[in-house]
Amino acid sequence: MLTNNLFKGSYWKLAFTNYELSGAKGACELIIVGPALVASVSRLSRKLAAESDRPRKPLNTGRFAAERPRQE
Repeated sequence: MLTNNLFKGSYWKLAFTNYELSGAKGACELIIVGPALVASVSRLSRKLAAESDRPRKPLNTGRFAAERPRQE
């Protein structure tokens, strides 16, 4: 199936990178694409976070970015 090939490999890495870097905007785009993709990216992000050896920092983006203290 075309959809199975579409959701494999580098596409997932690209989707996760865009989701992480663009913050709230990326989240909105993924929600528009569909709940299944959001759930898959969430599972992928948790998997990559568990496999990475560096701690993940929360992104200081979104609606309340100016109100939150920046974490170094």
